[in-house]
Amino acid sequence: MARDNHCRATGHRAPPFECETCPRWFRSRRDCTQHMSDKNHFYYVCSICNETWPTPEACKNHEIADHFYCAECQRHFRNMNNIRMVSCSIIQKLFRMCWLITKRSICIPGSI
Repeated sequence: MARDNHCRATGHRAPPFECETCPRWFRSRRDCTQHMSDKNHFYYVCSICNETWPTPEACKNHEIADHFYCAECQRHFRNMNNIRMVSCSIIQKLFRMCWLITKRSICIPGSI
């Protein structure tokens, strides 16, 4: 309300992107996403470390790559090598994607 009143009084345009968690507004989607990341405002929460992620896929990939945990299998693994041997569809999709990225020399080794 105060923002709208200010914009009407000054002739300013309201920024188009709003944080989904707090009352902050941004001029670009990138700035809004950066704010949400910095402030941990995303809705998808890692079940292990409580870090938040912008999409469910990003959260699942984080759990697999950083914690060696697969929510679909509901299993913890000792290391990435053990994960590679599993036939879970989420894990297989993650490794297919990483293989394609690595093949194109875009991926930094060890990052997923």
